[in-house]
Amino acid sequence: MIKGDEVMKLNQDLVRELLLIVEEEKAISEPLTSFNFKEHEIFTRYTLEEVVYTFQKLKEANYIDFKASYGDGIIMFYQIGNLTWEGHKFLDTIRDDKVWREAKEETSKLKSVPINIISSVAAKLVESQLGL
Repeated sequence: MIKGDEVMKLNQDLVRELLLIVEEEKAISEPLTSFNFKEHEIFTRYTLEEVVYTFQKLKEANYIDFKASYGDGIIMFYQIGNLTWEGHKFLDTIRDDKVWREAKEETSKLKSVPINIISSVAAKLVESQLGL
């Protein structure tokens, strides 16, 4: 349960992983919900709160459509919609495992790096691999 005083940090690996999952598993005409997504293997590595928090941040970044309902401080229901245009653009930049690892390596010298900077670094890595 996410409590008002609980601190949540954005996990950049989870951001990438969730975008890949939504792209792979979500049908255009049917949302992923707390009913048909709750058994996903992602929950063996992350808590429901971490996953829902990350989905909320992905919505704020305009990468996905997402809704959640709460009752008594507990997540009652959530619905994951489609990736947005921005979500597809971002995912295409960080999709490749090698590019993702190299971008994170390059930015690991700093204590904190915004996700858009990691995306920019990844885009430059893709461009260099393409000889641009």
